[in-house]
Amino acid sequence: MDNREILRRSVTLQEQRAFVKIQVIAGISSTEIQRQLNNSLGNEAIRVRTVQDLSKQFREGRTSTEDQRGGDHGNI
Repeated sequence: MDNREILRRSVTLQEQRAFVKIQVIAGISSTEIQRQLNNSLGNEAIRVRTVQDLSKQFREGRTSTEDQRGGDHGNI
């Protein structure tokens, strides 16, 4: 495994949420955000629906990149 692959696999879900947040600030669409995540992270990227939901939440005023769901729902 090369260093780029190791780095790709090390990207956390919170880091992906932060990426979405920054892209929303820059005015980037959720479709483009998902494309960038997929190009960079492949199968490690968060799902399309998650990007759409996060983009909407950040546009509506969410500021935290912490997982805001209650209970045990897996990770987004």
